[in-house]
Amino acid sequence: MSVKTSELPQAAAMADNDSFVATTSQGTKRISLSLLKQVFGKLFALAPLTQNLALYVNAATGSDSNDGLAAERPKKTIMAALHAIPKNLGGYKVEINIAAGTYPEAVTIEGFYGANYSNNFGISLIGADMDTVSITGGIAGLGCRVPLRITDLSVSGSLSGNVVSARQCTFLSCASCSIDGSGITVGSSAVYFEMSNASIYYTTISNTQGAAVLVTAGTLYVNDLSGNSNSIGIQAGSDGNALPALIVAGTVNLTAETKYKKVRGGVVLENGVLV
Repeated sequence: MSVKTSELPQAAAMADNDSFVATTSQGTKRISLSLLKQVFGKLFALAPLTQNLALYVNAATGSDSNDGLAAERPKKTIMAALHAIPKNLGGYKVEINIAAGTYPEAVTIEGFYGANYSNNFGISLIGADMDTVSITGGIAGLGCRVPLRITDLSVSGSLSGNVVSARQCTFLSCASCSIDGSGITVGSSAVYFEMSNASIYYTTISNTQGAAVLVTAGTLYVNDLSGNSNSIGIQAGSDGNALPALIVAGTVNLTAETKYKKVRGGVVLENGVLV
């Protein structure tokens, strides 16, 4: 369907889900909505950061209409804070400070770039305390070219089949967290790394009917990892994937039927000794 009007020469009506037909003085043309979204997305993208940024989130007292730049003006949701960050970090780092409470969100950290590695981390999700800050929809890092950090959080639920995952990210650090794998499907992993380098420290992972941690490609550094009721502790490599998956382990006290599992491409070093 098309629209003609002398008052509105750019008027249009929807023709299908991804285009509309516009009739102007130059004739009638079909225009792609996807193309317009790409063009306007680039035109109106947030400018790169020019300094380090601290944002605040509080499920009880916050509002997503707040700017989140002070503890007295917090966002209500973690995703609203992430949406307020430009994709280009401009060489700076962002800390999202999360107050005590329950956050029933699927937290997706996606597409960020512009890291300065001397600044330690690109984006950090920092809980007030892992016993009081609960994210119940999982956390996923997707295609980020900046380091990511999650710390002092309790994480449960499932996002893309895992509780915490990093796919094609530069680096992810998980420290002082509690991860509950009871909400994922049988055979999935609580923590999943694909084409990412990662570290896990001072963290507990429990109740997983699969691997507590699965690395299909990349390197995982792990120390002071504990937990119980897992089918597999840590798995390096996967069926059909011959890419290198290296685990460098220190203290690992995971209770599991199998502590370490090596599949195609998988290598495990525990305290410097090949497992």
